Amino acid sequence: MDSIKELVKVVNRKRLSKIDVFDKTFLTQGNTNLYYKLYEGIESGKVNDDESAAMHLYGSGEKDARYRKIKSRFKSKVLKSILLLDSEDIFNNEQGRAYYECITYNQIIEILIKLTGTTKLITELVKENYSKALKYNFYDILRNYSYYLLTFYGLKGDAKSFLEEEPRYLKYIELSQKEQFAKYLYYKVIRDFVSSVPITDELLLSVKDNVEKFYNLRKELENPEIDFYYFYLALLYYENNNEMDKILEICDEAENLMNSKPQVINNTRQTAVLLYRMKAFLNSRQFSKGIELLNDSHTIKIPESYYNWFVIKESEFKLYLLDHKLAEAYDIYKQVLENKFFKRQVEELTEKWKIYHAYLVFMDNYLNKGDYKFSLTKFLNEVP
Repeated sequence: MDSIKELVKVVNRKRLSKIDVFDKTFLTQGNTNLYYKLYEGIESGKVNDDESAAMHLYGSGEKDARYRKIKSRFKSKVLKSILLLDSEDIFNNEQGRAYYECITYNQIIEILIKLTGTTKLITELVKENYSKALKYNFYDILRNYSYYLLTFYGLKGDAKSFLEEEPRYLKYIELSQKEQFAKYLYYKVIRDFVSSVPITDELLLSVKDNVEKFYNLRKELENPEIDFYYFYLALLYYENNNEMDKILEICDEAENLMNSKPQVINNTRQTAVLLYRMKAFLNSRQFSKGIELLNDSHTIKIPESYYNWFVIKESEFKLYLLDHKLAEAYDIYKQVLENKFFKRQVEELTEKWKIYHAYLVFMDNYLNKGDYKFSLTKFLNEVP
């Protein structure tokens, strides 16, 4: 009860009356509720920029002082609201939810320290959440939690508790630094691939060296998030080095990790593994294995509105086409064109399917010795 009493002193009536976040009040429809009007305008697509927002709210331009003021307050309320969101609603995996809870908890503790100092309340809050951060090896959070405890023990002259916590703090400092360095290596390699055209042997040697460094860091950190950074990096390297067998090995390792630790599963990771596995099957001409995987009831199903649905369909189409299963290839082509989200995709994607259709018509007539009912003129006019 002592900790709750101290919290109530911080969250007093005066401060409660000034809480400035989005809630049901601001999202209640009404002609006078400008916050709702702006929110609904952005959500519906009626508002796309400052000019359209000012016109939507006041019938004026973006330099209108009233618009600039409400825009600033709107942004402030949205930012503060992020700390109050339901973790179950915004993350689809256990690890993501746990990190959100730990990081928000950590920010609350930081604010309390600024308001009240490092009191017994702080140590109680830290100890309540310490085990969760430890369970998932959140080294950045653990480093901070351990530091808060050391600060309290130091101020109280509690030498025994200080000496017990000190090695943990030093360990978390080292591991959090290595974790950050691992992420730095990842983005460094990504930058090299994105900015380098063409991919040279020299670049691949440099990337290989960084992948090996990352592998060693990964073993020290024992953090599934870092494991997946490694998987993505290794997949990118092996793809560009045309090592399809290695891609399949990494996909197997990633799936084994997700099977052994279901809390790390999320749609992004499952989709990435599926895409790379399909790419490896295509390039190594293992068509039947690719088709079998896509038809497996346990394979992740991607909603038809997602871009990656079209990417998967592209792989599926190629598998059937190269395996001379033309009826199935025609069916995939039909599914893509009939998808109501197809026309909303980027031009490169929609053009690609016109080219695939041309291949399909050619393969069908070539294999079946049929008549080529294909308008080359129309094709050349439609595809740059």
